[in-house]
Amino acid sequence: MPAKCFFFITMEDETGLSNIIIRPQIYEKEKILLSTAPFLLIEGPLQNQNGVTSIRAERIARLESALTLGKSRDYH
Repeated sequence: MPAKCFFFITMEDETGLSNIIIRPQIYEKEKILLSTAPFLLIEGPLQNQNGVTSIRAERIARLESALTLGKSRDYH
C-alpha cells in the first residue's frame, strides 16, 4: 500500500452502513491486526456529514471477548 493512502472499512447492521476511516500512520501500525483479527475494537470520534456516518479511527485493538459471545442473531 503506498504511503499517504487512507484505509476504509464499511460496517453494516440493521440500521444501515457506517464507514471507518483509518489514517496512513494508524494503518501502518495496525495492518497485521486489521488483516488477521476476527473482531476489532475501534475507537475514535463519530462524524456525520451529509447523512453519512463514519468513525475516524484513533485506536484499534483486537476484541477478544467477542469470540465468546452468544450465537448470531438474524435480523432478516
